[in-house]
Amino acid sequence: MSRALSQMLADQYYHSMVAARRRGPVWSVTDLGELAVRLGSIVWFDRRGDVILLDDFESGLPKWAGTYVGDGASVGLSNVLARSGGWSVLLTAGSTGGRSASITHVIPYPVLSRFGLECSFCIDDKLDELTMAFSLFDGVDFRTAALKYDAPEKALRYLDDVGYQDLVTGLELFHSGLPFWTWKVVANFSAGTYERVVLNEAEHDLSGTPLGTGESVVVPNIEVWIQNKGLAGENAQVYLDDVIITQNEPENTG
Repeated sequence: MSRALSQMLADQYYHSMVAARRRGPVWSVTDLGELAVRLGSIVWFDRRGDVILLDDFESGLPKWAGTYVGDGASVGLSNVLARSGGWSVLLTAGSTGGRSASITHVIPYPVLSRFGLECSFCIDDKLDELTMAFSLFDGVDFRTAALKYDAPEKALRYLDDVGYQDLVTGLELFHSGLPFWTWKVVANFSAGTYERVVLNEAEHDLSGTPLGTGESVVVPNIEVWIQNKGLAGENAQVYLDDVIITQNEPENTG
């Protein structure tokens, strides 16, 4: 086949593909993830991994157990602020004692892989610490991947087998109404190590960094929890929305 004929056939194929996709100003969608987002999925910030749970709290809190400690503490739905839909979870920390409010979800023990936990949050200026964590219990040991935002110290920290370690310092998140910030942690439970941490536009490679560890005395499972701890004497409020749990997350390649 001559070069001229080959080029002509290639040009015809290209133009036929363009014509097939384009209908005036309309283009077809060939990516299923993009299609899902356009149909209203909350999985749009980070689309890696296979989703095993997503919750935008439009159906209430039946999947979660709430715990709150201190005067004025509470856990409940709110339609004041939301990242998606019309509802979010409002964690109001107590002003005394443990000064906290949290939600917890338990998943049966899974086939091990790289798991991800993502949520979005909106904070106020009374926040002391916001923690997001998930732990794998196997009946003998547990491994925990946890992120903590320390508002007074302006630090993002992760939990390893020694304690919480600084990941980002000098971090001051806007704390008056919108926006919702989004963070995600990915852990390789098979290896007992972190994979990566994402906060908004920034991604941090923690490949090989050990998870938090300890002894497990509970039935094997994965436990997910998110906790708001407020400053003493204050009722700090945190709005949570769009919690997503994934498995089979890809390995870091960079």
